Amino acid sequence: VEWPVRTWKVKEQIKLTIEAYKKVGLDWVQFGQYGTQYPPKDFKPTIFPDGSWLDEWGRTFTIDPVTKQEFPLFRPKIKSIEEWEEKITPPDPNAEGRIENIEYFIKLATYEDMSPVGFVRHPWVIAHEIFGSTYTFTKIREAPQKFRRVVDRICDFNVEMIKIQCDLGVDFIIDCGDIVEANGPMMPPKYNKEFVYPQLKR
Repeated sequence: VEWPVRTWKVKEQIKLTIEAYKKVGLDWVQFGQYGTQYPPKDFKPTIFPDGSWLDEWGRTFTIDPVTKQEFPLFRPKIKSIEEWEEKITPPDPNAEGRIENIEYFIKLATYEDMSPVGFVRHPWVIAHEIFGSTYTFTKIREAPQKFRRVVDRICDFNVEMIKIQCDLGVDFIIDCGDIVEANGPMMPPKYNKEFVYPQLKR
């Protein structure tokens, strides 16, 4: 099974995204959604028979058959923090090839006279996507320090990716990810104070 993100043409998606933003009258355009658009050159994901794969963080992704967009499956292949720490090496923000698509995006957006906007996915959200809801909400109660260790390592990466994108010329950064839903916050406020706000502050 081939890795869809590599066969699916990221540069073509960038062109279509910029075209779509222009058609709705926006003068800015955002790069990326989940972060898999800037993998390093030699990254080889773990691919499963159903066509899903693990990204650099250990999140399970698939491709929507209709839109051809990637999205995370909340059926995690990584079952515990201990397994994650054993099997997943946190990505290197400066790995060769990581900025190739970002540079292309900035160049094209600037050519189209649009403001290029960078992107990171919030650390708590990535952690939630790695482990799934049941494990995540159990561990933030039972082993908050262990879970915080994961979130902080993701935040380290994001801080460096923000620096890189700003140096390349984005005008601002969107930090994306769900911390609320239709019925209110996904976690009690005390957990947001530990797993969401400190990372935003960094």
